[in-house]
Amino acid sequence: MKFLPLIWCGLWRKPARTLLTFFSIAVAFLLFGLLQGVDSAFEQIIGQNKLDRMFVDPRFGQPIPFSYKAQIERVKGITKITEVHFMGAYYQEMNNGMLVIFTIPSVWLAIRPEYAHQQPQVDRVAGMRTGVIVSQWMAEHNGWKVGDHITVKGAIPRKDGGNDWAFDIVGFMRNTEGRDDGQRQVLANWAYLDEARASGSGVVSRFLMRIGNAAHAGRIAREIDALFTNSAVATRTQSEQDQASSRLAQIGDFKFFTRAIISAVFFAMLFLTLNTTMESVRERTSELATLKTLGYPDTGVLGLVLAESVVLFAAAAALGLAIAAALFPLARTIIGVAVLPSAVVILGVGLAVVAAFISAIVPAMRARSLNIVQALAVR
Repeated sequence: MKFLPLIWCGLWRKPARTLLTFFSIAVAFLLFGLLQGVDSAFEQIIGQNKLDRMFVDPRFGQPIPFSYKAQIERVKGITKITEVHFMGAYYQEMNNGMLVIFTIPSVWLAIRPEYAHQQPQVDRVAGMRTGVIVSQWMAEHNGWKVGDHITVKGAIPRKDGGNDWAFDIVGFMRNTEGRDDGQRQVLANWAYLDEARASGSGVVSRFLMRIGNAAHAGRIAREIDALFTNSAVATRTQSEQDQASSRLAQIGDFKFFTRAIISAVFFAMLFLTLNTTMESVRERTSELATLKTLGYPDTGVLGLVLAESVVLFAAAAALGLAIAAALFPLARTIIGVAVLPSAVVILGVGLAVVAAFISAIVPAMRARSLNIVQALAVR
């Protein structure tokens, strides 16, 4: 406790210099929090995707024949499979959009257990041609309840020449992982789509699968794609996690980009703070020598200089990370994560302590080895 007044006086010996250094460090940790936070958020999203959940997609964009399903089912290791066809739609107003997923709802939900639902409601969909399971968010947003009959405008034309698709709400589902990607989803029967659409019957957007052992994902993917290598529609089979990684890779090496910026910012910050600390110690040479004449040991003087640096860095880093945490929810629509990952805060605090020691260790060692007679003589 006896060092606190000395630390405080040392920091505010030149207020302008301290404030400029403080805000420079705060800006550095603000950038660190935002960039590293986004990087960690992407890793978190990829980690949430499953290795044992796989997609069979068309390699060149065209729809996949439904007849492929029978061949895929024979591949060893697949435990569940369902057809999936997507349709963009909106309810009443164009800005009230949704994604209608035509599939076998009971199988789709079994493959995606993170969606909470009531099984009796799902069982009813199988026996109701126009029955749908809607997301809890969509139900609350539109005031829907079980038994409601709704009509949406879809992107797929019907045989009757219109784009109106009628559905009966049978139940609700909710993503228990807190992710937003299922907020506007509606599960409907694929058979209803296939018999009612004007064209394209007998094709699907993809097949969704669950496998018994994630370690066999690579082998299963190769076997499935080999089945259709010479077919009119070649396939690309990937695990959910591999697909998420591939999508992230399409925007470049984001991890390298963030680390390059963070490294450049921290190098400039350390250069600035090292120079500032050395100048501060040099200006206080006689004062530090006086402390030694009063009985302060060499290690005490060294600790005093290091403590000043740690206090300054800790306070500035706390401010920068706090601002980053406050701004992070603004990126939720882009990265799907609304809270700055705690790992980033912990890493930031650790870096602040390390950076404080790096920037102060040289001047602190000089203060420790200070010769009292020579220092006072210079004064």
